[in-house]
Amino acid sequence: QSIEKYIPELKGSDWQGISVKDILNMRSGMDSASIDFETGPFTNPKHKNYQLESALGLLPKADNTPTSVYKFIIDLKRERAPGLKAEYSNINTFVLGWMVEKVTQKKYAELVTEMIWKPMGASSDAYMCLSEKGIPWPHGGMSVTLRDLARFGMLYTKSEIIAQKESIISFKQLKEIFDTAPIDNMFAPFKWGYQWDMASDGIIVKGGFGGQILLVHTEKEIV
Repeated sequence: QSIEKYIPELKGSDWQGISVKDILNMRSGMDSASIDFETGPFTNPKHKNYQLESALGLLPKADNTPTSVYKFIIDLKRERAPGLKAEYSNINTFVLGWMVEKVTQKKYAELVTEMIWKPMGASSDAYMCLSEKGIPWPHGGMSVTLRDLARFGMLYTKSEIIAQKESIISFKQLKEIFDTAPIDNMFAPFKWGYQWDMASDGIIVKGGFGGQILLVHTEKEIV
């Protein structure tokens, strides 16, 4: 379904008509430069990512920092037709976080607690970063223990999918992650199916800010 079905505020915007699946798989066409470091996603106040993160309080405020991160999202202009090209963007992830809050009428942190953290048997609390207005950072800003991060990775292994009776991650979703076509890239065969960076030979990989890496061998049960 198109995103405006779940976020009515996006009706009439350039987001209208973009499917949730294209946003999930980084194929929205709304932002092509979130990880193009030459354009300054963390240093250039004119950059879409800088404006998103400065509005949330991750980056220093600038003269053009949006006063409302939601209005900033609504006013964004599409760069290409959706579904054509995979381009990683933190904006896509933020929109998904906004969507689940709209659909459930619950806070993002509550949803992570109820749907992931408690069912997976986390041993410690996690910390969710919020803006000064209480808006979560769904594309990052979550602080967890190393052991609980490993527990999250285990959710994608065969034995845990069976143990959870496919209630958190399903075999269909795992297959879609592996079946996503890689992009033509000189550095690595990025895919971004369900936002995982790479997936091949039974291994899925997700990188985090500052060089963090989560690697899961789904068959050999290695995280």
